[in-house]
Amino acid sequence: MPNSVAETPDSPRSWGIALAGAFGMVFTFGTPLSYGIFRQPFSEAFAVSPVVLSGVFSVMLCTFFIGSGIIGVFSARLPIRGVLFVCTVATGLLAPSLYAVESYLGLTVVFAVLGLALGTVFVLIASVIPRWFEERRGAATGLIFVGNGLGLFLLPPIWETAITTLG
Repeated sequence: MPNSVAETPDSPRSWGIALAGAFGMVFTFGTPLSYGIFRQPFSEAFAVSPVVLSGVFSVMLCTFFIGSGIIGVFSARLPIRGVLFVCTVATGLLAPSLYAVESYLGLTVVFAVLGLALGTVFVLIASVIPRWFEERRGAATGLIFVGNGLGLFLLPPIWETAITTLG
């Protein structure tokens, strides 16, 4: 949200922030909703059935949609950059932790926290970006949600290529 005279609504800086938000949205939706790509390799890697893995992803989506909404309401009162930084660090640390996790419970915890972090980013971006605009609020909101669509369009094939190429 603008907090100085130089940070006026609908300014070039506002559009830069909206573009950054759209980029962030690519990952918030594209990663958790790539379940179809992750199902077989994750079932094999963690020796769990697709049904059990579906339960893990269900917990992730629950924390993404419900838990992050609750966290988002409270975190909106905190400095947004700090909350986004914490979510980024949590997401960055979770990916390598999959190499150390060997149990169903551990896998569930990793994906629950991942869902919570990505969902919180979604809630914050969707609530903060429109406040940078007065006249073009609808266009800016549409731009950030284009990031969601791009994530759903781009990330599954990228994940598929990475898994088949690198294992």
